[in-house]
Amino acid sequence: MKKHRLLISFFGPSGAGKSTCFSYANSLLRLGYQVHQLDVAKPLRLVQKHAYQIFGRDPPGNPDQPAVFRQDGQLLSFLAKHFENDLGAYFLKELAKITEAEKKSQQPMAIINTDCRNNMYELLQTLGFVFIRLDVQSELLQKRQIERGDLSPYHPRKAVEQYNAIKPAYIIKNNGSLRELESQVHEIIIKIIP
Repeated sequence: MKKHRLLISFFGPSGAGKSTCFSYANSLLRLGYQVHQLDVAKPLRLVQKHAYQIFGRDPPGNPDQPAVFRQDGQLLSFLAKHFENDLGAYFLKELAKITEAEKKSQQPMAIINTDCRNNMYELLQTLGFVFIRLDVQSELLQKRQIERGDLSPYHPRKAVEQYNAIKPAYIIKNNGSLRELESQVHEIIIKIIP
């Protein structure tokens, strides 16, 4: 990994604000970096979207933008368990594409993962990602999950949903306003930039 490359992984429960944090990090970093969102869970959302289209159900939104994707948590948890051993290979393949593009670029790269669980922690840690955990008060998190309009809830006790083994370098408390969240993200990103 090149020393000037930033590798960041936001993690936390569904609805904690990981995609929003990516937006804030992107707005700060894009002035000096080529920013890439590389999401471990993207193939699972693509399968969900395709399945819903096949059965003529309400389309769940854009899987490339998790903030506007209506998630079927039960289906995604099932897929995550079933394809658990394939997610790492997918992630490395997508990372290789970015690395190839980096050779042609004059700007350093910032690669931001917006969904990490215990099962991907070791791989991302080996690659050198900096982990940032999002904490949210349980009542507020529940309210946000309802407002998001997901198609079915996640089961937070399932093994594929666990993130308790991940050791964060930084913690964001997302219990206030969007302005407060943006400020925390920017403060951490500035500390991470070499």
